[in-house]
Amino acid sequence: MLGRVQSLPFSLEPLIAEARRRSRRRRWWMSLAALVVVVAAAAPALGLHSGSGSGLAAVERRPVIHIVTETPPSVVYLDLKTGHARSETFRAESWDDRKSGKNHGMLTRGGRVVSEQLWTSHYRPNSEAAAVTNLYVRVATGLRAALKAGKAELVGRGTFDGHRISWLQVRQTALPAWRHHRPWPQATEAVGVDARSYRPLLLRFPGGKHYSYTRILAAAAIPYDPADFKRRGPAQPPASGQQLAPGFAVGSANPSVRPTAVRGPWLTAGTTVAGLELRAVRPFTIRRSKHRFHYDAPNPKPIHGLELVYGPPAHGSVSSLPTRINLYGPQWEPRSTTRLTTVYEVPGAPRVFPWSRVPGGSVQLQTGLTTVGTQVVSTLRIGYLRKHGLFITIRTPQGRRTALQIARSLHPSPR
Repeated sequence: MLGRVQSLPFSLEPLIAEARRRSRRRRWWMSLAALVVVVAAAAPALGLHSGSGSGLAAVERRPVIHIVTETPPSVVYLDLKTGHARSETFRAESWDDRKSGKNHGMLTRGGRVVSEQLWTSHYRPNSEAAAVTNLYVRVATGLRAALKAGKAELVGRGTFDGHRISWLQVRQTALPAWRHHRPWPQATEAVGVDARSYRPLLLRFPGGKHYSYTRILAAAAIPYDPADFKRRGPAQPPASGQQLAPGFAVGSANPSVRPTAVRGPWLTAGTTVAGLELRAVRPFTIRRSKHRFHYDAPNPKPIHGLELVYGPPAHGSVSSLPTRINLYGPQWEPRSTTRLTTVYEVPGAPRVFPWSRVPGGSVQLQTGLTTVGTQVVSTLRIGYLRKHGLFITIRTPQGRRTALQIARSLHPSPR
């Protein structure tokens, strides 16, 4: 199962440390979570499938558990000139033959295999690998039957993507022992199913103030097919070419400076763009950064930048502005909580992710999932690009087209 990823793309050290302690099956899925942190995309979703409701009896007739998942944030690259979208979907797919113990796990990006493993399971009934497998079997063979049989319990309700969601927690008959005074995640993970059809849609992982989510694109018990357990990619898949985001960069606006116009070297998208009006121009200072952001300085000095705030046409000044500057979002802030679009600009520096991975003349757009009350909703759309020697972060609730228009429109200001 994909791991618990919190506040993407923040520090992954706890995730990686936890991954190293787990079984081979668990370690493989956790490594996928680490790779998925910086990418995913808006490609067409696979059809959702669930068991017929016959429960574990389906395992006898259809012994292979097939799971396809995708973990936000999703990422797409847009060419600034043509608008052409290049999807970078990272998708995890696995086949588990319950009779032979054969397993096949694969990670693809844009349809290309970037990680793949074939192995045979050998684990104790009370191991965590057994708990992971038990959860997958319940998801693939029908959670309605598991609920009726007392093998799962209802732990909440909500909504997602037009569906009424029931959150179910699978009961584990023999949970592994605790480690480091923390329970195994299978004791707390929940599966979101459509309240009417019981189709599995989401996996939910608790973590701090926010849940993290994994989308279930397919989950089914299927007949054994030898082709499912043959390598599909090259023996030595190419490197993914992705660098994990190493930290954060947060600060606050400088209230003593109140400019009325944008001056060089900063960029502006104009007084109006994409139907939005420029509502505020605010210098800011980044004082906390886990990056070696300021030209690889071991102890980076404060980073000075400029924030442009755009909003729908309205009379008067903006009554309230975001109080915290965060070059990465914050990615959990839900779309429904603000109507403002912000553009952050900071000086460029070598090898700072994610800007260093964005091709010239393109903008990278990311979206994720978060919780507002009982609703699972999309986060604000976050865009990253490099332009005129500056690193730009665009944060907007308006969608892909608005982010692309702003990225295209940014141009140097007179000094």
